Amino acid sequence: MDWAGIDRTRARVAARLHEQVSPDDGAVRARCESRVLESALLLLLLRRAGLMPGAQEQLTRYLDRRRQSSFHGALAPHSAALPMSPSIEVSAAFDMALINVTLSSVSSRSEDQSRDRSMMAQWLHGFSHETGSRKKLLLQTVLALFDLVPHNASAGADMGDYRGFASWTELALCAIHIMHRVGVTGGISSPRARTVPPRDREFLLAALRKGEQGPVAGGHLLAHILALHALHLIEPDHPLVARGATRVMEGSNSDGGIPFVIHMTVTLTAATGSALAGTGAATPDHIPALLRMGRYVSAQQKPDGGWSYTEGTEQSDVDDTYYCATFLRQLSRKLSSHQFTGAIARAARYMQETANPDGGLPTYRKGHASEATMTAGAILVLASLDPPDSTADSRDAIGNTAVSASETLSRATTYLLAAQHDDGTFERSWSLAETNSIQRSVDALSALLQPGRLHPTARLMTGPGRQKVHGALSRAAHYLRTAQNPDGGWGHTKASPSDVLSTSYAVAALASPALCDSELRTLQKGLTYLLAGHEADGTYISIPDQGGPRPLPYDFPIVPNIFALQALNSARACFRSGSRS
Repeated sequence: MDWAGIDRTRARVAARLHEQVSPDDGAVRARCESRVLESALLLLLLRRAGLMPGAQEQLTRYLDRRRQSSFHGALAPHSAALPMSPSIEVSAAFDMALINVTLSSVSSRSEDQSRDRSMMAQWLHGFSHETGSRKKLLLQTVLALFDLVPHNASAGADMGDYRGFASWTELALCAIHIMHRVGVTGGISSPRARTVPPRDREFLLAALRKGEQGPVAGGHLLAHILALHALHLIEPDHPLVARGATRVMEGSNSDGGIPFVIHMTVTLTAATGSALAGTGAATPDHIPALLRMGRYVSAQQKPDGGWSYTEGTEQSDVDDTYYCATFLRQLSRKLSSHQFTGAIARAARYMQETANPDGGLPTYRKGHASEATMTAGAILVLASLDPPDSTADSRDAIGNTAVSASETLSRATTYLLAAQHDDGTFERSWSLAETNSIQRSVDALSALLQPGRLHPTARLMTGPGRQKVHGALSRAAHYLRTAQNPDGGWGHTKASPSDVLSTSYAVAALASPALCDSELRTLQKGLTYLLAGHEADGTYISIPDQGGPRPLPYDFPIVPNIFALQALNSARACFRSGSRS
């Protein structure tokens, strides 16, 4: 391998990431790219409400540029020329249907809309995702707002209570409930507030008023816009409609469009910190920057021990807690420091408290459906404890919790092993890439096999239990070998065109201690793809893999650089550990 070339690439990517770190507080405040969905929804609202003609022009220009630039409506301009996976193709078709109906004149709309209606009806009919009926209902509501599918008044009747979810999900579901009750198609001009239960109206108004002092629903602009649509349907002249639309427009990007969320500052700071800490760099600039990042992340921890994805958001979640605790643990080891020990211990207790009776962990709240990727992240946090079994600390901090960290770890491992599919994959959670969940699961199972990590899961790590872990790792490795494309990369799914993010996750998985020795050839081919794939300025470009609402993609251009660097770091460590050439 060209290790000199790999190290030069690592240094260039690290330098570009280092430029994104605030010299003041250590945060990484990269922005999300604009998206057609939010932009078209806001433009539709402004037209119906007769508000902000200047903003209408801005959004129209943005959508027109997206239509003219490429069919790849789901992709930002920097990645629109890249090969698309099937999931991105579907999202692009969804976006182009919204653009067509939003920008087409009445006289030219009939033929295009007939085609788009047929396509969207087929898509909804075959829609399938782990998050199930809620996401289908949301997408059906959006398409009905644009008259791309018929309004189904009974569609939301059995959705159940919208409380008990993440704050943005609660707001979006409340808005959907209202819109399905009063009708969602255009031409509505009379108030229908009397048909809406008072609790729904009060919940909607309270959330929108709260958003005037801070981010609405944690900065989730899609939920905010849906809430404004619902309010306009029942009270067209309510002042919160205009004020809320103004707030959303304040979050617009320089290209004139609206992003899914404005920032993911906490997540990106932690993930960037892990990538930079893994480079082994100890320059005068890097260490102070890493310390600032660590202190920033530590300060963002919630009272429950978890973290959220950005500033000003109350809802903690397992995914971001994994990223933050992992970075703090990595930084502590790099600096031989104990200043983040308390934060890491609180994160582990958060994982314990969030675990479901089935052993798995959900994204947001105990009682929600367990997910393999979240469970793998919890295993990695719990397995990093010193000592691994922190039963006493856990009970003291939480209040006589019945399950120790060791027992939580054991149950989570059992859940993760059972969650693997026959082909070696796991459910994809928030990612469109199979390799994302595989990487985290491989890392988790690999961590359990490391010396000193056997006693927390003694029942699993001896005899048949240990064989199950090795079997799961073998199946994951088989998928990675057989899903690798001739160019050395991986796509979102098997046979999809290669992309940087999917390849980065795969390379990191193959470089784990459990697979490094046995998968060198596959790993080397993946590294060749990554080395050839970076831009002249030291950056990486990729189609996005994160979905929100799942499975619609959103794009932070910094993300491929973070995970490509993490993959290159892991590969370097793999080869160094065995003095391989």
